Amino acid sequence: MFDLAQAIAEKRPVIVIMIGGGQMTLTEILHAVRRHWRVLIIEGSKGAADELLAQWKSKVAKDDDPVIAEILADGDLHAFLIGDPPAVLSRRIGRELGGESTLRQAWLRFGALDLAAVGQQKFFRQMQGLILAMSIGVTAAVVLHQAVADRCPIPLLGQKFDCGAPLHYLVIIAPIVLSVLIGWTNRFRHGNRWVLTRQAAEAIKREIFQFRTGAGPYRDEATREKDLAKAIEDVTRRLARSEANTMALPIYSGPIPPQYATGEGDDGMSPLPPDCYINVRLCVQ
Repeated sequence: MFDLAQAIAEKRPVIVIMIGGGQMTLTEILHAVRRHWRVLIIEGSKGAADELLAQWKSKVAKDDDPVIAEILADGDLHAFLIGDPPAVLSRRIGRELGGESTLRQAWLRFGALDLAAVGQQKFFRQMQGLILAMSIGVTAAVVLHQAVADRCPIPLLGQKFDCGAPLHYLVIIAPIVLSVLIGWTNRFRHGNRWVLTRQAAEAIKREIFQFRTGAGPYRDEATREKDLAKAIEDVTRRLARSEANTMALPIYSGPIPPQYATGEGDDGMSPLPPDCYINVRLCVQ
């Protein structure tokens, strides 16, 4: 049965739903855990399901049962209350399998804004470094021009060479180029764009984590996806009304969640209980 499920799923995620059951059910759950499949335990279905859930919440295996101990140690376990409507269970399974389009779209939007912010930051720092280097170069050229002015012309290969002429033109041209660079940076404001896109990216990430924890405006299971979509739209609209509105966002095609966006081992899609939230959201900060 497990080999067949694995063959059908191929590389797609698999979720095992545990309802009631006895010792054989626990053995099956152990097989699922060893395959790194997620287990959704229906709370209130009695039998082995409720017993395992109680031990999972206490983090202690009853009577040092090795099967339970291995499940608790290595299992990716989640709970669902049996009294909730079937539609809620359907959405929960979709989230567990990583198939929730709204959350996935939110991660994609975060990834695009994150790439844009990194690009703007890099370009801004390069321009600032170039301006600083040219400012030092102009100052050095002026000082050098004054230092060699009294020594020119100098004999070179039997002829008189005016060594001050190149420095003279450099002192004239370099400030013009420097002024153009400063005008460019003031016109396109890459520093401001960097801050605005980073702010928008972090705002979306905040909404993602609130959604996954079911906190704030995302407590209502029936409207939480619509609320997330509206929050992402609001963040995008605020960015479009800023001076970053002429900037084209890159297309993000990387992993979900994007690298460094959350803690190690987090799939970016599963619901987060408080202890997991602390590990993948707070501790990495």
